[in-house]
Amino acid sequence: MPHVYRVLPAAVLLAASVASAAAQERTFRQTLEFQAGSRLALETDRGSVRLTSWDRAEAEIVARIEPPEGVDAEYARRAVEGMAVEVRGNRRSVRVRTDTGDVPRRGPFGDRRMPRVHYEIRAPRQLDLDLVVDRAATTIEGFEGRLLLDLDRSDLDARDLAGNVTLRFDRGMFRASGLAGSIDIGLDRAGEVLLDGLRGQLHLDADRTSVTLRDLTVEDDSVVRIDRGDLDVALAAGRGVTVDAAGTRRTSFSHDLPGAFGWVRAGGRLARVGQRRRPVAAHRSRPRCRLVAAASGRGVTVDAAGTRRTSFSHDLPGAFGWVRAGGRLARVGQRRRPVARIEADRGAVWLRLHRQSAP
Repeated sequence: MPHVYRVLPAAVLLAASVASAAAQERTFRQTLEFQAGSRLALETDRGSVRLTSWDRAEAEIVARIEPPEGVDAEYARRAVEGMAVEVRGNRRSVRVRTDTGDVPRRGPFGDRRMPRVHYEIRAPRQLDLDLVVDRAATTIEGFEGRLLLDLDRSDLDARDLAGNVTLRFDRGMFRASGLAGSIDIGLDRAGEVLLDGLRGQLHLDADRTSVTLRDLTVEDDSVVRIDRGDLDVALAAGRGVTVDAAGTRRTSFSHDLPGAFGWVRAGGRLARVGQRRRPVAAHRSRPRCRLVAAASGRGVTVDAAGTRRTSFSHDLPGAFGWVRAGGRLARVGQRRRPVARIEADRGAVWLRLHRQSAP
């Protein structure tokens, strides 16, 4: 007797697979006592993370475990059951970790398909945070303390963070607003990077990454190093700053800062940005160093370190401050301002005054 086979349409098979996968999801939920100022550590791989603050002396941890894609219903069920969320600690220190040890292997080669874990965690605003994330879109909002963030192949959206913030970021999109305090950021091959409204001391080291700093307020000596990327800095209005920009033959530098004043070294020559109302031109060659003053107002001191291949021109009234140029210290006034040092290679640097957009 011949066998009879019935073939279901592909659309029916796909719908059945989606429904089955949704049915395999599992949710972990735990709330525990957690005092303000305590330590919270999270380590996870694949999925998403959302960390927000609240005014309770508790930590709420919710994790939705989603089955892997492209597997049959039986393996999806076993994979979700094998994935665990481990929570250890007490009211002064809590550690949360995704445990993949019991996710089963499959097929002749014994490979494993990992479920995705989506965390939503709420904790007091004051805390010490240790976050290690791999391939998980992450949002952090409303915390203050010692914040250590280590992300790999993950997008990060950070808002309203204050204190000692250390970020190590490798590949992904990074947006931040309202950062304040001592900010130490290392970026490698990141995508779009935008830091808006940063206030305090900034140490930024970027490799193969372009960075935009908008509405920046430097309150202590800061350093920005960038290699193989562009830097766009918009300074907050009404604040003075000293900018020391050191580049190479593959770096261009320009700015549009009203009321800037000081001295600039370009091509081995010392060009004075003083009382004269007409441009001062130094040795002309590539790359370019161009300073443009568009309006009156509080000024800055600019120290742009060039080479014999660097050209410089400006229209900047009202010299003031101190600048080191060509091994010599040039005095231009009395007051000292925070120093923002910029080091760039193979990219462009643009400094400008941040202007609020119309509502």
